[in-house]
Amino acid sequence: MPQHTAVLPAPPASRDLGAWSRTVGDHFPALRLTTHGPADRFTGHGVVRRSGPLVLGDLAAGTAHTVRRIPGGERLGLCKVSYQLAGRSMVTQGGHRTVLRPGDMVVYDVDLPYAVDNEAGFRSLVLMLPRTDLGLDDRPGEGSGTRLSDRDGLGLLVGPMLCRLAETEELLTGARAPRVRRVLTDLLAAAVAERRRDAHPAGPLAPVLAWLDEHLADDDLSPGRVAAEHYMSTRRLQELFRAEGTSVSCWVRGRRLQRCLADLRDPLLAGEPVATTGRRWGFADPAHFSRSFRARYGVTPGRVRSSDPAVAPDRSCTTEYPVPRSTPGPAVR
Repeated sequence: MPQHTAVLPAPPASRDLGAWSRTVGDHFPALRLTTHGPADRFTGHGVVRRSGPLVLGDLAAGTAHTVRRIPGGERLGLCKVSYQLAGRSMVTQGGHRTVLRPGDMVVYDVDLPYAVDNEAGFRSLVLMLPRTDLGLDDRPGEGSGTRLSDRDGLGLLVGPMLCRLAETEELLTGARAPRVRRVLTDLLAAAVAERRRDAHPAGPLAPVLAWLDEHLADDDLSPGRVAAEHYMSTRRLQELFRAEGTSVSCWVRGRRLQRCLADLRDPLLAGEPVATTGRRWGFADPAHFSRSFRARYGVTPGRVRSSDPAVAPDRSCTTEYPVPRSTPGPAVR
């Protein structure tokens, strides 16, 4: 077990299968659990907390079992990140299997079927959040199977933070919760992007995206200027973006809207006019900002500022970091 997981207290007293199933089913989309042995001998514990659009569960069981998700017709736009604290689990989705040992993490998609096989004695933290909060686009399966670790990269920071949040309820439910959620999702998004870039050798588009991210507030991010900054023709730049299914303007608009969404959710900016938020990230026309924001998230900027709702799945044509595309037990409800 990773050394830092010692900050977590001992698990609560064991619960039977029915209680464990209700704890999980009250917070996560419908699952089906099958025990590997008599159901009346199942022991486990589960503590689940909700914070805005995020759900964080601390789950463990002394009995081996399989959890399956068979989605219905509705697309939820959610994903999960499982962080293994003890024992061994295996996540299967889309024909790919990921074995998790203590310190390992993996991303998987709630809108696609999956199975999680947990050995007796497992313990994991399971975070569910909107896929767009990880910088992933709206294609089901985007980012699924991305592996992280608390032993290297940005996972060195993600692991301890998840442990601390699981231990300290006030951080997820108190006045600081919106800022804490933003820090967590920004960190996770960066960790996922880091891993995906590692998995795909950096191509000619990588430095362009990094430069754009640093200049989102600039007035002029036209293809001509971007191409000139990177010593390539406008035609070549457009070809690179087209190969990833997007364009310069679409990618920039999507990233600017993501930054606006984060600022609208920030309690420290609650008194700021919505139009000011838009102008900071390149939307000079408030009406255009409002239309673009609603087209992407399904709600107006003002509604997010006033009520911090769970935003609808991202319907834009952008992804944060385009990467080359690679050629029965009781129901928990």
